[in-house]
Amino acid sequence: MKLPDLSPLEWGILAAGAVLSLGALAAGLLTSTLGWFLAVPAPFLVSVMLAALHHLQRIRKLLDLTLPATARIVDEREFVSRTTTRFFGSFILRGYRPIVEFETEQGTVREEYPINTTTPWYSYDKEYQIFYNPEQPAYFYFADRREERLGDLKYDLSIAVGFVVGYLVVAILTGWLLNDLFGL
Repeated sequence: MKLPDLSPLEWGILAAGAVLSLGALAAGLLTSTLGWFLAVPAPFLVSVMLAALHHLQRIRKLLDLTLPATARIVDEREFVSRTTTRFFGSFILRGYRPIVEFETEQGTVREEYPINTTTPWYSYDKEYQIFYNPEQPAYFYFADRREERLGDLKYDLSIAVGFVVGYLVVAILTGWLLNDLFGL
């Protein structure tokens, strides 16, 4: 399993959230009150959201500090995954990633574009305008597909925000029910 490409600051934010959550768990075990147990996931969920926000900003900055180049598609990588679901049965998902070659000041770069596509939108006989980060040429995007590089991050961030909001709603309702119904 490959670890996410997080900066030391992002790992620190996640670690702080985990430590604070463990502290809330320890306090709950020592005092044996239900309120502390409701507080256990909160610091970690907030730290996940903060780390995701920082990661999104860091990737956006990498993509903003770019230089233009002309690239050629030299190959593609095909992904095949078999999926079985309870309701839809078994089916096969196919994805493609173009392998791009372009010239930088340091020489020729050959990189795989990290975004899957179900139908290849590219062809081998055309040249494409790309933008790449001179310090990390693997961070490149096609001129007309910049938002693709941020799409997965925005989706992950929206899931993290959804977890935090959902948790807060459950914690508030649970606290209200326990207080009003049981006097806890």
